[in-house]
Order: sequence, then C-alpha cells, then structure tokens
Amino acid sequence: MKTIHLFLVSIMAALAISATSCSSGQSADASDLIATVPSDASLVAVANVKAILEKAGCKVDGESVSPSEKISALLSAGKDESSRRLADAFFNGRSGIEPSVAVIFRVGYYTYFSGIAADPSALKKVAESDLGYSFATTDGVDTGGNIAIAGNRFWINVGQKSIDPKEVRHFISLDKSSSFASDAAADDLCKFKKDIEGRGSIAGLLNTSSIPFEQRAVIQVALQTIYEDPASFGFSVSFDKGKTEITADVFNSKNSLARCLLPVGTVDTDVISSIGGTADAVAAIALPSKLMEQLRKEASAKGPSVFGVYLNALSAIDGTAAVAFSQDGSALRGNVSVSGQNTAALSSFLSEAGLDVKINGKTLQISKGELAGKTPVADLAGYFKNSVGGVATSVPQGAPAGMAGIASAGSLTLHSKGNSISFRAILVSADPDEYFLVSLVNSEFGETAPAQSENVTSQSPAPASDK
Repeated sequence: MKTIHLFLVSIMAALAISATSCSSGQSADASDLIATVPSDASLVAVANVKAILEKAGCKVDGESVSPSEKISALLSAGKDESSRRLADAFFNGRSGIEPSVAVIFRVGYYTYFSGIAADPSALKKVAESDLGYSFATTDGVDTGGNIAIAGNRFWINVGQKSIDPKEVRHFISLDKSSSFASDAAADDLCKFKKDIEGRGSIAGLLNTSSIPFEQRAVIQVALQTIYEDPASFGFSVSFDKGKTEITADVFNSKNSLARCLLPVGTVDTDVISSIGGTADAVAAIALPSKLMEQLRKEASAKGPSVFGVYLNALSAIDGTAAVAFSQDGSALRGNVSVSGQNTAALSSFLSEAGLDVKINGKTLQISKGELAGKTPVADLAGYFKNSVGGVATSVPQGAPAGMAGIASAGSLTLHSKGNSISFRAILVSADPDEYFLVSLVNSEFGETAPAQSENVTSQSPAPASDK
C-alpha cells in the first residue's frame, strides 16, 4: 500500500510542480517542449497537466490553480524531506507556475521533467528562498540544485541532486532533425487525446534499466517471438470518472503496429461465467488449436525438451482456459475447453499438478479446495469481453486490504488490434462517481484532511512592482 501511494503521490507532485502557461495553447506548448527532446530519447511522454489537476480536485481558472486542501496535504506529507520541501515551495503562491502541459523524457540514465515557466524570475526566487538552491549561469542556462531555467522553460532532473547546464544547452540547441519533433509520433502526442500519452524505445529502456542482462535477453526473445520487428511501444493514460484506463501498443521500426506472429482467439466469457460462485480473481486466455499446434511444432523443431513434453500434454486444449481463484491462491476452480482428442493426457497432467479434474463434454472442470471470494465470477468475466486473455481482480492482485478504499477492481487484458496485440489495464475507483486520484487522497486522509494555510494557492504572477 505504501509503495503504491508513494508512486502515485510522486506522479501528482511532478505534475503539480510542472504546471505551465497555457497562454499560447496547450498543443503549441507541448510542441515547443518536444522540440527540446533529443531524437534518441528512450522515453517521451506528454501530460495534460490542466486536465489532470482538475480531475485531482484542484480548481483551475484561467491562469491560476487552487489545489484542494487534501491534494496539498498529500503532496507535502511525505517522509522524504526534499520532496516535501519541493512541493511546499511550488504551492506557496509565489512560484509563478500556471496550469498547462508537461513533457517527461529519458536520455541515457537520466529522466527529465520539462515545462514552460510563466515567470522564470519568480520560479528562481522561490527555489533560492524556500529550497536553499544557489543558481549559477553557464552559457545562458541558470542552474540550481536539480532545476535548470533557460528563457521561459525549465527542466528538473528527476531523482537527482544536480543538473548539467551543458546538457540543457544541448536540449535547447537541437534542430528539428535531431529532436524528437522529427519523430512520426510527435504530432500525435501533442493532440491530447488522453491525459498522458507517450512513446518508448524497447531496446533503449532495457539497456538503461537495472534488469540483469540475461533477463533483458529473455524479454527481447519473448517479444520477437510474439511480434514481428518490435522496436517501440506507445502508451496512454486516461483518468475517467469511476476508472483509470492505461493502454499500450507495440510498434515496429516503421512506426506501424507490430504484427503478431501467433494465431490468437477471443476469450469466451460464457466459459468464465459458467465457473460460478464467487472469487477474488480470474485468469483466462484463448488457446485455439492453431496456436497450440504452432507452439508444439516450433518446440519439436528445436529437439526434445521439457517444454515440448508439456505442450504435447496441453495439445487437447481448443478454446478458452479460465481459472477463478482466491486472493492467496489456496483455492481455485476453472474450466478448460478441449477438442475431445488426447484429453486423457491433459487430465493426467492436471491431476499430477494437484488438481481435481472432471470431464463434462468438451470441458474439463478443474478445482482445488473450497473457492470463496468477494466478487461473483460472472461479474469478473465482463472484463474479458473481446480480449485474447488476461487477469481481473476484485482488488489489485497482491495489494493490501486497505487498497479497497481506493479501488474496487482492476484488470490487465490483451486485445486484438488489427493484426497486432494491444494491452489494456483498468483500475476501477471505489466510488463510481469519483476520479481515481480523488479516491487516492480520500483514502489517505479520510474525511478530515489537515487544514492548510491560505497561501497554498498557486496564483498568477504578481505585477513587477510587487516583486
């Protein structure tokens, strides 16, 4: 629970401190910022900060933003002293930060948050007085701590204590051919179809991650087994009332959806519903006979292997395999659609795995223990409509019971999209009439948020004579 809250609070803090001027139009601001992102960035995302702040309970009016008391308290209540001071500084009414857009990008091992400062001098003054930063100017770039300011733009080197002015000078000196603005995806990111949209290089992110080399190789092989020429991925986040939806697609080196190399089917939700009863979670996947046969042939071509033996036993599957289980996995019940051939081998395989197996026509009914849970299995089946497979839970799998105060259900499913496969994650708010970000705050503070002083409202910059 603490980890989930910390992650989401970090996102909110980053968005809040990166609220930017919308005087020139959000799309224009986003285009200007993307032009300062190197073309070899391994990750680029554009956030519609104005929309997200409003959905988080903040009041945005013209060029001013008034954070809700709970949001302000949440941003400044963390145990990390530097994060709390940063949040306080940008919410003290003197920072000159206004709501619009932000761009997040990763170059090498560093992640940057960039925005457009409505009043650079006010931003610099707050960083000096409230954060104790001392600014120095190098080649037209002012840097203090991990903040850099050049013209009316600013950059934050996320998670670091400093920022290199030479690197920032490189960012603002890019021409279109050497910036992300030349990427085919750049224009789409600036259209704000969703609250957050981004693109990432698969190889770039893997190479700069902390994942061991062997595991990175396995991931690459798995992707190349499923997709033809997987080069990058695109993703979007939409904070809707009652739920948050995240989608992701895999693209090839020509910026088209990467073709799926495996034959896929569609989950039969009736097979899931017929399991009956209640459960905490359901896992289901469509396994058409064509897929099973292709996997078996590919395994056989590589010579004898344990994997090949398993595939031979599973060759009887033809259709949907679905299992409902309790949160701790101690009990389960499921249905497996079969072709009617080689069923004995599959039954024996499942029995040896400690499952009770019954044959009912062309369905194998499996079970272990007495299944019980919070949600009717038939309700969880709805998350699998038109999907290739996935998992749906009454609460996010592995989350502490307290998560129920934020979300009532969650799912991660795969869907056919043209000749490709798309990923979709849904988190359902505990209150169907509330945005997830508000549910997070209410869960953290309940109905009694700590009172905030009146100066937590970030306002438009004061006239020059008042500064």
